[in-house]
Amino acid sequence: MGDYDFASSGEISVYKWMDRGKKPVVVVSSIHKGEDITVVKRKNNVGIREDVKCPKSIADYNKYMGGVDHFDQLLECYNITWKSRRWWMKLFYYFCDATIVNSYIMYTTTVKLTSNREKPLTHLMYRSLLADELIGQFCNRKAFLPKKVIPSTKRKPTDVGRGRIILAGNNSRLQNVGNHMPIAGKYNRCRLCSTKKNVKRSKIHCQECEVALCLDCFLPFHSQ
Repeated sequence: MGDYDFASSGEISVYKWMDRGKKPVVVVSSIHKGEDITVVKRKNNVGIREDVKCPKSIADYNKYMGGVDHFDQLLECYNITWKSRRWWMKLFYYFCDATIVNSYIMYTTTVKLTSNREKPLTHLMYRSLLADELIGQFCNRKAFLPKKVIPSTKRKPTDVGRGRIILAGNNSRLQNVGNHMPIAGKYNRCRLCSTKKNVKRSKIHCQECEVALCLDCFLPFHSQ
């Protein structure tokens, strides 16, 4: 343990060092000179720590490799990589992940330096908040809003979303919501989600509006 050798050619140097174990550690460096040697602490066979000669390139690698390993570990936890035949998509996903991980590392470092009590967010929570901020109020679905508002309490055909006709006035279905109780009835087409191409029927009826609604459509129908 502690034996080393090196070879240099121009600015490139190759180092071989025997650490604990049978296999040597080999490092190629372009910033270290061949004769740069330092001392590291290692335990001998008895368990006592003693000074051992080591090439400075290997000592620097062991000292600063923690950041690279930490980056790779965070990169593999919640990556957004998606399989694709287009090679440039893999680069795009990698750069997105690398940007998020680097920003998280900078965030945790800043919190630790500026605050003694505040604990930094976890990696998962940080990504979740970042996704929420980027998405915001965006939605790729069309908003469920009435095209025409008929100020009447009587039941009249009203165009609501995607051109469907709902036999319930806006004022009646949006007011006194407590009176709109679900009751069992005949299987009829849902007045909210049923279309000509995708017919959906429900046995649940609104007692006040007298229309059939799916269980998932009952609340949106009376709240929007």
